[in-house]
Amino acid sequence: MKKCIVILSGLLLMQSCQYGRPVLTENEKSDIAEAILALNDVAVQAAARVNLDAMFETLAERDHVIIRNGVLIKNKEEAYLQYQQLFQGLSKVEYHFDQLRAHILSGNAAYITACGESVVTTNDQRLFRRPFAQTTIYAREDGEWRVVHTHASSPNRS
Repeated sequence: MKKCIVILSGLLLMQSCQYGRPVLTENEKSDIAEAILALNDVAVQAAARVNLDAMFETLAERDHVIIRNGVLIKNKEEAYLQYQQLFQGLSKVEYHFDQLRAHILSGNAAYITACGESVVTTNDQRLFRRPFAQTTIYAREDGEWRVVHTHASSPNRS
């Protein structure tokens, strides 16, 4: 029994060393927050120009990266095609944030939570407003921050 406990303790110690993360300094956390908020801004500015290529530039090449209004989108290509249809007839998409917060998990993982209102302008200058909530998860891969998952919803107003 003691041998089993010693082996189990050793395995747990090895696991904690393998997955343990060093404590980040406030400067490191601030740098990470700045980097992911800048990537978020790239997507927001691209949406304002209705530039899907620029919007999708920071998205990692993975399956199931986006959940939109409760629907899991299979891959980046499928997501691009869906957004291409959504953006047809639009001249501008604006995001007005009520809240936008960066959360740092480690030196290689972070996420942003956001909510606010989106305002879309059609080619014939009609405006549509809708609330939104979004969580975007970032990972540093090969030294670069990439969006590895986004979960966005646009609930109906009550």
